[in-house]
Amino acid sequence: MIVTYLDTKTGKRSDPQSGISWFELAANNWSCDCNRRRAFELSDEGERNWNNCLGSHRFLVVSVELEQRDFHSTPVDMADFNTSYPLELRRQHGLP
Repeated sequence: MIVTYLDTKTGKRSDPQSGISWFELAANNWSCDCNRRRAFELSDEGERNWNNCLGSHRFLVVSVELEQRDFHSTPVDMADFNTSYPLELRRQHGLP
């Protein structure tokens, strides 16, 4: 999938990120701020202990497009990609 994120702290959108699967985005490594922040080239220095997740507080998925290789995967529902983020934050940015 091709994914665009919103940094809710700065209001900036990432460049589209390619090659992320539904599973990674909805339930695995790309489902929280730890990896989503990489789309903004933010340093982990001083902010991440590799034993602790950064949580789901800042980087929301705002756009998803299927790539050719995705056509046999799980159907895309935007609600799947931000479920670990607070409902108030999602609603503030017009997301399910």
